[in-house]
Amino acid sequence: MTDQSVTSSLLSSLYWIKHLNDSNWLGWKHQVKAIMFEKGIEGYVEGTVPKPTQGDTDIAKWEMQDCKVQTVIELSIYDSQMIHLAGATMAKEMWDQLKIVKES
Repeated sequence: MTDQSVTSSLLSSLYWIKHLNDSNWLGWKHQVKAIMFEKGIEGYVEGTVPKPTQGDTDIAKWEMQDCKVQTVIELSIYDSQMIHLAGATMAKEMWDQLKIVKES
């Protein structure tokens, strides 16, 4: 493991944010995006890293990274908010569904 990956891993384990609830969307959104930025995975919710087409050799890597983003989202929201993720199969879908509910 390189020094950079050790440092990144240690930083990631130091985060503590309040889970998403009915009233903390704005702060939660900024904190979660900061975590994603530090991990280099924010493009999956911003839509700047689109899913490769079937047969593309990069699809397995994309799916693994997308699962990491989904994990960040799922582990930082209360169970009562999980309903807003229903049916989402990609991180961007999860993020967009949360935005629709919380920003409308």
